[in-house]
Amino acid sequence: MPKEFIAYLVLLLLIILFLLPNIKIVKEHEHLLIERLGSFLKIIDQPGVYILAPLFDRVIERETILPQTRIIKGDKTSLSYSYKITDLKMYGYYALDPIRDLEICLSSEWKKELTNLDVIKESIKDRGIELIDIKEVINNNF
Repeated sequence: MPKEFIAYLVLLLLIILFLLPNIKIVKEHEHLLIERLGSFLKIIDQPGVYILAPLFDRVIERETILPQTRIIKGDKTSLSYSYKITDLKMYGYYALDPIRDLEICLSSEWKKELTNLDVIKESIKDRGIELIDIKEVINNNF
């Protein structure tokens, strides 16, 4: 084989390896938060295949927009709550882990007998999260 052909083949392989990590596939109920050079660029909310600019763009958050259910376990009872992400930009930039912050607020209110749920719902709206449902479930540990 000629040396030029091998050089072109190696160059093509390097270009493919450089571009491959920047191809993003967005599923149906998924959103991507994209930054360019550390600043907010856009939210991709349509399903499909997208190519990001190498070295400039990066995905900050990849979240589903469907309602999600989580459980905070206690000794005798557990707290089950459902939430939905309403604003991905606020969700991605408000805190390092907004769901953990939500769990801390809920568990502290749970210890106080869940008195200020309206206050919690209003405070997490600023974080891009909507609290849908909260239930207290009795543990069946035998």
